[in-house]
Amino acid sequence: MMDGSVFDNMRALWCSPDSPLSLLFIFLWGSLWGSFINVCIYRLPLSRSIVFPGSSCPSCGQPILWWQNIPLLSYLMLGAKCHYCYRHISWRYPLIELLTACLSVFLFRYYGGFTLEYVYYFIFTGLLIVIFFIDLDHWLILDCVSIPGTIAGVVGSFFVHKSNTAAALYASFFQNPPRLSAAGWNVADALAGIAIGYLTFSCIAFFGALLLRQEAMGGGDVKFAGLIGAFLGGEWALVAFVVSFFLGSFYAVPLLIVRMKKKKDPVPFGTFMALAAFITLIWGDRLLAAVCELQSMLFFGSSM
Repeated sequence: MMDGSVFDNMRALWCSPDSPLSLLFIFLWGSLWGSFINVCIYRLPLSRSIVFPGSSCPSCGQPILWWQNIPLLSYLMLGAKCHYCYRHISWRYPLIELLTACLSVFLFRYYGGFTLEYVYYFIFTGLLIVIFFIDLDHWLILDCVSIPGTIAGVVGSFFVHKSNTAAALYASFFQNPPRLSAAGWNVADALAGIAIGYLTFSCIAFFGALLLRQEAMGGGDVKFAGLIGAFLGGEWALVAFVVSFFLGSFYAVPLLIVRMKKKKDPVPFGTFMALAAFITLIWGDRLLAAVCELQSMLFFGSSM
């Protein structure tokens, strides 16, 4: 049998958020998933399988060999050109691989190592990256990403520890609150987040269409809001939605002022929702406190 101290040393070496070896492993792990995310971003809008066939050059169609498909490294080895047709390879491929690798390391340290929370929120982050770039390119948020992602958010919430205390929040609405475990409250919070996301964006879509006489919010945005609610829960989902509207305004208002956009021109709002969701994931408590403080200043400041 393996000695307990040896096992502890190996675990510290590979799973500790402070071990250089574990950080290197998590970086490489993230870059591999970044390569897969690139495949999803490219193929899903074209309704192509993300599994078969293997990777190929988008210009000449030649299959890419394993040594030409090593995340980050192959891009440098090939000089940013296809090995066969010498067409330029977009810089965005290694950028997404690097982004995913860096966020993997960040989440690994943030959640204290290779924990269930790290895996859960790394999946969430991967979904956000896919939706961010697909919406940026095609102005689409695909059901094949949002719906399975929402299910993963609900199922995964049963197994993780969430920092926002759903039990205390929802118990205040009931005289005799149901007796649920922490995992049960997490699932209830995820379901509430889905309902809040669907309801909020459905109302925006309905009243926006009424006022603008055109589609104000697509069905993809509504389902994406449900995905965000499943992972963040009801309270933080609302914060994320507020942040997304601020980010969207910072983008759209200057363009309207310089007349590069018209009032009725659509905006790829899913990109701002994805960015706001990640910001809320990391700084949700601070953002919520800031919103509450601003509310108290607006409503009670005049009486002081």
